[in-house]
Amino acid sequence: MDFAYPLSEYCQKVGSGLFVLVSMELVNQTGKDTLLIFPAGLTFESQSTEDQNGILIQTTKVSLSRGATCNTLFYAFCTNEHRSGSSNDSHYTFGPVCKAPPVIDLIQRLANKKVNLEPGQR
Repeated sequence: MDFAYPLSEYCQKVGSGLFVLVSMELVNQTGKDTLLIFPAGLTFESQSTEDQNGILIQTTKVSLSRGATCNTLFYAFCTNEHRSGSSNDSHYTFGPVCKAPPVIDLIQRLANKKVNLEPGQR
C-alpha cells in the first residue's frame, strides 16, 4: 500500500481524514460481486518512523464487481502527534484494529454521524 495523490484516478475514494492517504489496488478474483468491509479502528502502519500511521474511524465498505480491479484511495486520520503526513515515498501495511477504550468510545460516538464527506461537501 502506498501514499497517493487525491487527484489520481481511483474507482473508489473512501474514509475520512486528510493527512494519511493510502492507495490500494484491490482485485476481485472470485466469480461473484464482493463487498469488502474494513472495520472502524483499523490502522495503517507506516513503514517509516517519519510518516504518520493512520486509522479508520468508521467502518468502510468497498464494492468490487466480479473479476474487477479497483484502485482505491483510503482517507485515514493521523495517530502520531510529531510525524509528517503521507508523502510520495510513504508505504503502509495493515496494522491491528485498535481496541483502546478511548478510541472505541470515539468510534461509537461517530458510528451514525456523517463523517466521510466528499471534498467540498458539508
